[in-house]
Amino acid sequence: VYQYILSIDPNIGIYSNFYSYVKKHDLIPKDKISKVHPRFETPLGKQLQFDWKEDIKMYNKYGELFEFNIFSCTLSASRLHIFIYSKFKTRVDVQRCLVQTFKYIGGIPDETLTDNMSSIVDTKKKEFYKDFISFSKDIGFVPKKCKPRHAYTKGKDESCNRFMSWLIPYNGEFETEEELIKIIE
Repeated sequence: VYQYILSIDPNIGIYSNFYSYVKKHDLIPKDKISKVHPRFETPLGKQLQFDWKEDIKMYNKYGELFEFNIFSCTLSASRLHIFIYSKFKTRVDVQRCLVQTFKYIGGIPDETLTDNMSSIVDTKKKEFYKDFISFSKDIGFVPKKCKPRHAYTKGKDESCNRFMSWLIPYNGEFETEEELIKIIE
């Protein structure tokens, strides 16, 4: 919310004053208390976690509906988050987003960690499709899967998915798909 208000009125002030105001007026939502998991650290260049935030719907200023997905990934050591707009979530989209991510970060991690996403994992055999394995060998990383139904095993990326709530204030505020992509970036 702070980032959205700041984009409209740069005179809002610093974040700490905004947060103090929100806290003083009890405007912070009361979330459920969740289980705490120990922090898992990885060395630099070791791992990239990725996932889809799926089926997002937003409207522009003119009431036009935009349905899309966001490829989210996180470097495990630095916690750098990268979000990439995508209309679809096919194997080709996963590969395109990974290549775009590697270009952005200027390198390739030793391994990637994801869930059983159906576009790259054969859910019956519980293994990556051969063409994705070939892609990963060609690029130079080892793909790994996290434990099913255990989001905390790739929690660094899952935690960044709360970013999607940062998009809510922009609903009805953008005009074009290009503007929406810039907001996500």
